[in-house]
Amino acid sequence: MVFLPEQKGNKPPQRSNGRKTRKEKEKTKAQTGNGLMGQENVLKKKLLLVRHGKAGPGMEDFKRRLSAEGIVDLAHLKHRLPAWASNNPKIVCSPASRTTDTLRHLFFSNGPETHLKSPENLLFCRELYGGGPDDYFFCLSREAGLRDIIFIGHNPGITEFANTLGSFRIDNLPEGCALEFEIPVDGDPEKIKGNGEFVAFYGNKRSVI
Repeated sequence: MVFLPEQKGNKPPQRSNGRKTRKEKEKTKAQTGNGLMGQENVLKKKLLLVRHGKAGPGMEDFKRRLSAEGIVDLAHLKHRLPAWASNNPKIVCSPASRTTDTLRHLFFSNGPETHLKSPENLLFCRELYGGGPDDYFFCLSREAGLRDIIFIGHNPGITEFANTLGSFRIDNLPEGCALEFEIPVDGDPEKIKGNGEFVAFYGNKRSVI
């Protein structure tokens, strides 16, 4: 189940007995460093969270490869992703076999595997394998700036990370699916937590949230 942010009404705030309006309170909060949501001019960048495709059984966990079903799911997901995802974003990927397979099928399926050998826009981050939200924020803190970013990771960490970004909540990000957010460009986790804006869910034929 997904819980989306509560919609704000269109009624303008009214003054009452000299008290500050909600907009003025938000502005004051932003100016004192306690939040970012009241600032209209905060620079944002796009963030895409991708959970790896369905993997097959056998082998040790780190070496599990995508199943035939997982490859089909990613073929559907690839055509649903936002256009910016193919416009040279920074990609941070777990080095596990099923996540690197997912990377190839989504972003390198038209070229040889040698394209994965440390291009400038690609980073393999060991912390994403079995890591939690703090590990995602650690990787994110090294990518401060305007460049859009894509994470390719695992549950439960990637779902837990998504749930720290704002009022959006999801119980489980399905395999071979993705979530898009807009977040402040500042790499400081404390300025990102709770200040992300949910944009869209991208699924495949089997996905239900």
